[in-house]
This record gives sequence, C-alpha cells and structure tokens, in this order.
Amino acid sequence: MLYKLGMYLGETFYMSRLAKTGETFDEGDVEVYAYGFEMFWENVLALGFIQISGIIIGLGLETMFFLLAFLSMRRCAGGFHASTSGRCFLSSLLIYAIFLLLLFVIPQWIVGYVAMICVGASIAPILKLAPFRDKGTPLGPNLTKKFRKMSRIILVIQAVVITGLSALVIASSFMGFSIADIITSATLSMALGLFTSAFALVLAKLAKQGI
Repeated sequence: MLYKLGMYLGETFYMSRLAKTGETFDEGDVEVYAYGFEMFWENVLALGFIQISGIIIGLGLETMFFLLAFLSMRRCAGGFHASTSGRCFLSSLLIYAIFLLLLFVIPQWIVGYVAMICVGASIAPILKLAPFRDKGTPLGPNLTKKFRKMSRIILVIQAVVITGLSALVIASSFMGFSIADIITSATLSMALGLFTSAFALVLAKLAKQGI
C-alpha cells in the first residue's frame, strides 16, 4: 500500500516538475521520488504509532522527549537501517519497548548519573562516525561536511541541556529539595534518545552498511 502511494506521489511530483520546467528528467528519478515518499510515510506511521502509544499509556511527554533527542540527531548523523520496511517498523517498536523498560527499572535517585553516562558514551561515536555514509544514499563531500557540522552542533546542545538537567536532578537528591517528576523523566528520556542515536551509528558501522 505504501509502495503504491509512494509511486503515485513520485509520478505526480515528477510530472509536476516536468510541467513547470519543461526539462526532460531521467525516468529513474521517479523511483527515487517514490522511495523518498514511501520512506516518509513509513516514518510518519511508525513515529505516530509510537507517540500515540505513549499518550495512551500515560507517557506522552517522555515519549516526545525521547523522539525529539533521537530524531534530531538521527536526521543529521544517520545510522543503522533495517533491510525492509517491516523490519524497520519492528525495530522501532523494539527500541521503544526497551526505552519504556528502562524508564521503569532505573531508580530516580540514579537518573542523573545514568543520563551523564549516556551523554559521555554518545560523544565519541557521533564525533567519529557522523554523518554515516550509507551505501544506499551516499553523501557528497558538501553534504557530508554540512551534516557533520549540524550533528556536532546538535550534540553540543543536547549534551549541555542533558548535563544541566542531570546536575539539577543530582543536586536535588543531595540537598533535599524537590523537583517536578517530569524534569527527571525528561532528563532520562532525552539521554536515552541521544544514546540510541549514537548506538545506531555504531551498529551501522559493525553491520558494514557504510561506504
């Protein structure tokens, strides 16, 4: 179904470009457009399903923080890709299930420390491997440079935010003042999202998906 929708949108986009510019394009471009639209809708459905699931189980904000940290880095850094759309969807659900499990099993009093460990463990893979040059969608030198810069900027922003929140969480346990539960949950959620994006880079490298 998504393949047919992708082909329809790809052909429509191709014909629209042809009508506007009058230029003749390679018909292979249609497949490229179709693939792009198909991937877009697959991601929308998978992420929408995950976010709605989070809302239903009462973890909508935690899910949002996790996806925000993960996707903002993933967009620039790249990472492991499943071989089929079905496996991609299942792997997304598996990642989310592990995230939920960690939310429940990690005690609040060590959240700050766990978050800092996640940040520390993410720095080297992102600096070394991002952006990951996938065999299916290789990047030219200009885009590689652009995405490397963007991934490092996002890394700095996320690291500063997560570290600051982690320090607040740790200080609250030592000094005896209370903070909102959502701050603790947001800290852990964003840290796990950042770590997941770094792990995806390492996994892609081990799977030899790059060029």
